[in-house]
Formats: sequence, structure tokens, C-alpha cells
Amino acid sequence: MNDVNLRVRRGSIHALFGANGAGKTTCFNLLTKFLVPTAGQIVFNGVDITRESPAHIARCGVIRSFQISAVFTHMMVLQNVCIGLQRQLGTSFQF
Repeated sequence: MNDVNLRVRRGSIHALFGANGAGKTTCFNLLTKFLVPTAGQIVFNGVDITRESPAHIARCGVIRSFQISAVFTHMMVLQNVCIGLQRQLGTSFQF
């Protein structure tokens, strides 16, 4: 990947489009430190987080999800959604 410049506004939804092999997954892997960048920098809220650990970056709120259609197949859709919300809201749900 070369010359990528993204500005993401808090609270808005953004999409990254491209053909197969264009580098979309690589971009997300670099932002979340699944891959280590060899050049450039990743700036979050004005702070360079390029050399931070993946755990630190996740705690800052820069996270990714994987395209898995049925994470918990034994649970209802609502239960699967609630599981995802627990991390963000810091709450738990009872069913």
C-alpha cells in the first residue's frame, strides 16, 4: 500500500471500497497492528500510535471486526449483537 491518507470523523460511518487485491484488508490490518507498518505513521486524535501495541490501539478505540456471519450459531441474532455491544458499552446482558 502506498500513499494512503484517511480522515475518519468520530460518530460517522465510513466505507473502504476496492477490487479484490486492492489492499482494503491490508489497510485495516495496518491500522489495527495485525501488520506492522514499515513506513508512514498512524495518527489517532492527534497522537502518533504507529509504534503502539495492538492492545493499546484497541483500548484507544481503533478496532476491527471480522466478516463472520455466525459467530455463535447456538445463539439468536439479538444475543450475538448484544455480545458485540458489551465491549463498547462496558455492560452485560442477561437473557
